[in-house]
Amino acid sequence: MSTSNNNGLLSTATIIGGTALGILSFLALKYPDCGVLEDVQKGIPQIKGYPLIGTFFQQLGEFKRIYDAQHEQLEMLNTMTIINSSIAIPLTITTIDPGNINYILRTNYTNYVKGYHFKNTMLEFFGDGLLVNDGVKWKYHRKRISKVFATQSLQKCFDCVLVGELKMITHQVLDRYASNGSVLDLQDILLKFTMNSIIRISLSKDLQILTQNQDIPFVESFDACVEHIVNLYLNPFTPIFDIVSTILHPRSKSIRQHYDTLHQFTSDIISERKRDIQDGKKFDDLLSRFMDNLDEDETTTYAITWTMYSLITNPMVENKLFAEIDTYFPNDGDSHQDDLDPVKLYDTIKNMKYAHAVFYEAMRLYPPTPLTQRVAVEDDTWPDGTEIRKGNMICCNIYAQARCSEIWGSDCHEFKPERWILEDGTLYKEEKGQWPVFIFGPRACLGKRLAIMKGLATLITLVRRYKFSLYKPDKKAEYEVGRALIIKGGLEVFVEKR
Repeated sequence: MSTSNNNGLLSTATIIGGTALGILSFLALKYPDCGVLEDVQKGIPQIKGYPLIGTFFQQLGEFKRIYDAQHEQLEMLNTMTIINSSIAIPLTITTIDPGNINYILRTNYTNYVKGYHFKNTMLEFFGDGLLVNDGVKWKYHRKRISKVFATQSLQKCFDCVLVGELKMITHQVLDRYASNGSVLDLQDILLKFTMNSIIRISLSKDLQILTQNQDIPFVESFDACVEHIVNLYLNPFTPIFDIVSTILHPRSKSIRQHYDTLHQFTSDIISERKRDIQDGKKFDDLLSRFMDNLDEDETTTYAITWTMYSLITNPMVENKLFAEIDTYFPNDGDSHQDDLDPVKLYDTIKNMKYAHAVFYEAMRLYPPTPLTQRVAVEDDTWPDGTEIRKGNMICCNIYAQARCSEIWGSDCHEFKPERWILEDGTLYKEEKGQWPVFIFGPRACLGKRLAIMKGLATLITLVRRYKFSLYKPDKKAEYEVGRALIIKGGLEVFVEKR
């Protein structure tokens, strides 16, 4: 009886195993190079993967250099649009074609939304405002916030805060490093400078981040929350890791507590402002203009950091930029920017063509936001003939586009600001979809002008006053995949006064 039962169990197991193997073999033949059950569109150059799992392991292995990996894939297939299929990752179509990008971001932008995953990831940090919404809600918030970035507001922010912050970073930070000859992380200094500037412009609060020697709870929590939303977007297991981390490190501040710190900080400031207004006090910061949406990020900081790196590694360009700066702002002794009138600074910068070209070229090679992703609402056809299906993940790789010789010429890998200056001396106006660093169309970055002016003012002040050199000259800067194109490990430099 026992032998008969064992034989029956063995026979059943054999049948089940054979059936499973047969099903797997059938599926492997049906999906030989893509994720199982993925219906990959025909006619789009495809990155080939393994049966049933697609390119899962390739993407996992290349994650830390994903922007370069996608560029290499596009070059290998000699195309501007590719499709990528992987288990556990939505079917993704990546494009660098200017015509496609213009179509996605401008012509038919309503069909390409940020989607549920993006909103669910960012909601806790940004709130239910402009950055996370599509459709009617987005239009409502866009209309309200656009008033904040009117020219008069931008000029006021620039006049009241930026020059003072530049004096702070030069006199109290960089001068000290220049006198003692020690190494500094320029990226970290610029991040603190940007954070303090944003808070002063937005909330009329000076946290003195640049000169504080101890951790500031708000800044600590801000950094923790920004890193958390990146992890949430990229890794579906992040909530589980959060729980495990809280259990294993009960004395450390949890991510929930970090979010509470941010919410309490902003809530206290808004409550205080309401009381001040009731008492008859007047303010002219962004908070007084728009009380419930203050969305700003650090992308300008990274643009400035990569620009400084590019100048340090291209001394001929730096010398040419310095010559232009010296023409518009002649050095009289050691005064440097101390005697500058904010309005004069703003008006003068607008006429500095080579400074613009340097900044634009750095953002071309090192776009602060290297990828822009959307989700297709309905089936569609792009200008290059690519068939799009409802639910497809769409990726516009701005970093890879800058390295495409068909778009930017055979010298596309070179840092060459001259490409932005035409023969008549005017600045080159990129073709539609060619340089979407600030996005464009209806969802164009509202703070573009502010970001450019702030970036140029900072760049000009640094180059005019200091000479920087790399701490490790032979080390090539690498990026870190995250919320923006960050220099991995920071930008360690020596600084000396000119």
